Amino acid sequence: MQDDTEVEVATIAPDAQVVIAEEVLPPAPITTDALIQACRLLQQRIPGFDQLSTEERQRLLRVASLDPEFLAAGIEAMCVCDDYRAAVGYSGEELRDLSARIERRAELQREFQRLADGVGAALLKERHDLGNAVLVFYSLLGRDLRHPRNTRQRHMRPYYEDMKRAYMKNRKTRRKTASEPPES
Repeated sequence: MQDDTEVEVATIAPDAQVVIAEEVLPPAPITTDALIQACRLLQQRIPGFDQLSTEERQRLLRVASLDPEFLAAGIEAMCVCDDYRAAVGYSGEELRDLSARIERRAELQREFQRLADGVGAALLKERHDLGNAVLVFYSLLGRDLRHPRNTRQRHMRPYYEDMKRAYMKNRKTRRKTASEPPES
């Protein structure tokens, strides 16, 4: 059975408007699967949404990173003299509108980055909880197996040995990587 939040997200129409209203009580947590589906729906609705290759990104970056003062002066000049509209492809007012839209999109990007950072922090905490629980279990199990009078946990020896092998392999890999000189 799906929870109400997941059903609501799953049935959003492509042309639906999303309204956010303040609530007195905090909203119920949304499931991870519902969030993934909502993100995929958002990707389809964001004008110009794209994934660029490294080469495409580098090719666009130089011109996209022009000095803001230079851009503002150019927009102002285009607003005064519309003679170059055909060659440029935009009027001065269209460039001003484009600049404002870019600023709003930059704010949107910052909000998405904050959201991604928050999801990353939650994920890191969960990974820490998982790792900590397994390390505590590994430590306690090893202690019990080393005690000669404890026969209750003997059936766990193969599991402990598998864990120990994986743990030691990981430690050796990390030590080897840390001792290698950085490449120039």
